Amino acid sequence: MRRRDVVRGLPALAFAACAEDRTYAPSRVVASADWPGLGDADSALFPTGVQSGEARFDSLLVWTQYTGEATLEVVVVVWADGAWVEHATVSAPLDPDHEVAGTTHTPVTGLPPDAPVAYQFRDADGALSQVGHSRTAAPAESARTVRFGATSCCSAQGAPFPSLVNVAARGDLDFFVWNGDTVYQDSADNTAQMRSIWTRNLRTEGFRAIMERTPGVFTWDDHEVDNDWGIPGLISPAREQLGTDVFFEFACVARDPDVPARLWRTFRFGCVEVIVLDGRSEHDIDAEEYLSEAQFAWFKDALITSDATWKLVINSVPIAQMPDAYNIQQLKYEHWNGYPAQRAELIEHITSNAITGVMFLSGDFHHPGLYRVDAEGPGNALLDFLVGPAGSSLNALGRVIMDGEQYVWSDAAHNSARFELRPEGLGHVVWVTDEDIAIAEAWFDVHGTINFLDWVPPPP
Repeated sequence: MRRRDVVRGLPALAFAACAEDRTYAPSRVVASADWPGLGDADSALFPTGVQSGEARFDSLLVWTQYTGEATLEVVVVVWADGAWVEHATVSAPLDPDHEVAGTTHTPVTGLPPDAPVAYQFRDADGALSQVGHSRTAAPAESARTVRFGATSCCSAQGAPFPSLVNVAARGDLDFFVWNGDTVYQDSADNTAQMRSIWTRNLRTEGFRAIMERTPGVFTWDDHEVDNDWGIPGLISPAREQLGTDVFFEFACVARDPDVPARLWRTFRFGCVEVIVLDGRSEHDIDAEEYLSEAQFAWFKDALITSDATWKLVINSVPIAQMPDAYNIQQLKYEHWNGYPAQRAELIEHITSNAITGVMFLSGDFHHPGLYRVDAEGPGNALLDFLVGPAGSSLNALGRVIMDGEQYVWSDAAHNSARFELRPEGLGHVVWVTDEDIAIAEAWFDVHGTINFLDWVPPPP
């Protein structure tokens, strides 16, 4: 393994001592054994497993797909005092159009904070789903490390997505970020085909390794609808409606009844404010708006009002000032570089208000990377972490754009990432490949300082 030594920041000895001390913060409660459930799953009636999302301090959303005709309920248990304790049995009505999709998004409330939760769906005839494990969010005052995973770009050509299995095997996570292009709908012509593509991915070993154990945080990119969605005039309104409707059927996301297409929202996990952007459906090239006025104002307010140590921005497409190869023709309008006025306003808002702990999590470009947002200027202190692809074709540019200053590290490999964010302001990330290789590892802090970086050199 090749080492780039302490790049900037803490002296080596002080950093090493800090990096080795992993026990100073309160630990998260972890169940010593999985809940065995109520019996074996009927995979014909529950063909795509289960998933959870929308984790809050006292609630979760749980999901399954059901092909039967009986009514459903979900049995929920909580780990407390060293045992699984029954919490509630909740009615689980199917979503609209259930005659075809058969999905349910069922809220479970009244849960204890920062607690392991398990659940299993059951129909009126006694048939059972797979057992799901999840957890509620840590409260804002929690002083423990927050752990999460992330990936993007899950084209079926990469199934069964082994990097997801490998990240899951490295230990339980507080949440997992599906950072866009979770499915590729480009070849689909109708609702049935789009639903089939979601079902195909959800059945894979990789998706189930994450979804059946970890609450998800979802955004979308273009391929949930069609290639280059978000560029005005390319995708018909009917196609956009179709793709977004099916997304809300199969992703464990709560749909706002007043604003059904709105995806931007925030979650709080202890020392981390998770700010989820919709960087696809609201572009306005003529107005130079990457985000709509409403979303942009909300985003800036979320950054400045949060008292969290970390502000994790789920941003499907990079905000880093990318090389010219990414800024030609319409391609530049698919990420922040095509909207220079709004991008500059955002960076000025963060820097002039001295907002610390802002880190961007991006995908779409089919290679992992760790970049400074700007080569020079105020954005030089902000970091953009690229994750994925978990399955899509690799972008060879990832191996040729490192210069050690702005483009600190990148590569071209299928991957998912695992992060740790500590309340005192130190962060850690490792990118894990299909072969279970930690292709790169970095330590960084809330001021955008990269303290340490190791990576595996690409093959010759």
